[in-house]
Amino acid sequence: MANYQKIKSITDIIKGFIEKIKTLENISVILVLSFVATMLILYGIFKYIDYSNTIKIETRTKADYISELGSLILREPLWNYDMETIKSIVTALGNDEEIKELQLINVDNSIIYETSYSKKTHPGNKNNLIYAEAPLVKDGVDEVGNPIENQYIGSFRVGITNYYKEKNLVKEFVYSLFWVLVALIFASYSISEILKQEKNSKDRVSAILNNMADSVITIDENLIIKTCNLATEKVFGYKENELIDMNLKSLFKFDIKQDNKKFSIKELRTYVNKELFGIKNDKTEVPIEFNLGTIDMNNENIYILVIRDFTERYEVDRVKNEFVSIVSHELRTPLTSIKASLELALTGVLGTVPDKMHEVLDIAHSNSKRLNFLINDILDINKISQGKIDFDFKNLPLLPIIEETIEQNLDYAKQYNVGIEIKDGISDDIIVTADKNRLIQILVNLISNAIKFSHNGGNVHIYVEEKERSVIINVQDYGIGIPEHAQNKIFKKFSQVDSSSTRAKGGTGLGLYINKMLVERMNGKISFVSEENKGSTFSVEVPKAL
Repeated sequence: MANYQKIKSITDIIKGFIEKIKTLENISVILVLSFVATMLILYGIFKYIDYSNTIKIETRTKADYISELGSLILREPLWNYDMETIKSIVTALGNDEEIKELQLINVDNSIIYETSYSKKTHPGNKNNLIYAEAPLVKDGVDEVGNPIENQYIGSFRVGITNYYKEKNLVKEFVYSLFWVLVALIFASYSISEILKQEKNSKDRVSAILNNMADSVITIDENLIIKTCNLATEKVFGYKENELIDMNLKSLFKFDIKQDNKKFSIKELRTYVNKELFGIKNDKTEVPIEFNLGTIDMNNENIYILVIRDFTERYEVDRVKNEFVSIVSHELRTPLTSIKASLELALTGVLGTVPDKMHEVLDIAHSNSKRLNFLINDILDINKISQGKIDFDFKNLPLLPIIEETIEQNLDYAKQYNVGIEIKDGISDDIIVTADKNRLIQILVNLISNAIKFSHNGGNVHIYVEEKERSVIINVQDYGIGIPEHAQNKIFKKFSQVDSSSTRAKGGTGLGLYINKMLVERMNGKISFVSEENKGSTFSVEVPKAL
């Protein structure tokens, strides 16, 4: 049981070391285990020396006790020279394998009696026996009757060996050392397997990361780069050893208005999934987009960035936009001539037009206008996406802008027999920060859509909600509404609620997409709520002038 407890204690110590070793990377397992083994062996040697000294003390105490006991019980037999009793007492006292000598010594140091085994060779060195000697005294009266008290008549000497205890101690030490070595071998194998598994795991992760097309970077709270994959070197043109410990701000072209020291993980999150430019080693720019994740490693947050290089897509978009722009301009020039010619024919400037031909010319003129709207919308989209539209932000009173947009839609509302009303009034004091022409463009589009999809004789209501830092302009109709299945794509390109109804009403499917782009460029938001057959409310939120 004692050995089991020792082995368990040793195993527990080694398990603790295993947990420590698992966190090490640049130290040899053999060195660590050698250190552990040396410490355990030294500990065993010190304990051996300590136990050996304890054994000697115990042996000395035992020798003293037996010698004193012998001197006490041998007084009477020695006084009477009762050798048979003396022999039996000495034999009884020597009934212990550790006792190697028992001698009765006379006053003149001659041996009165000694045990037979005292003369024999015994295990251990005879010269190393631990001796104890107690005086033999007598009490009584002499021949003439005088009292005798504590008269010295000799001594009783005991020689005890600690060989057997030392032998057991050595045996136990060797036995413990054996189990230490067994435990160390087991620990060495376990640690080797753990490290091998961790190395294989790291190699697999490294292989996956280095074969990814996207750049993967890990950073700490201070945006310092800790690791990166091969794709990062390709994207930014730096070597891995150059990237490690570099600040992420050196790689990204952030629009930092505040002091750089204040730029942290919180600010970094605002750029997630947004297109921005990275800065390469040669100071050229590369279009990128990134995602940001967090993992907990040893109670420390590590942030992972997955960065995608959009150079190819960026170039494709640039070529596409240039192509669309050129084609649109080339189409608009002849289309303008066609539209003007049709208008001249319809007005009778070129002569009287028969009724049947007039009807055909009306259709052609209507479609030429629709095509012209489409080309203008496509050109607007290209300009906005390329950042070629300049915004003239000013503090503007909101009421005159809404009144102007209503006025621009009055003729259109008459065609559909729909009224336009400002609901609950709008204060003259409401001032917004926006581009006037673009805000009018957005509201004109929303109001015309509301008119177009209202029922005959219906109304379109416009009302405003004030917030602490913004103003929400709502355009509400009570028309056909937007089906639930179409609501998630309403702000996408060429999105139309229902082909049959919208085709009859006309439209390109680009108006709301353009609205969303314009509103967001003005630091605003656009949203809607709708219920089929009950109507829709589109809301534009723009910053309030502070």
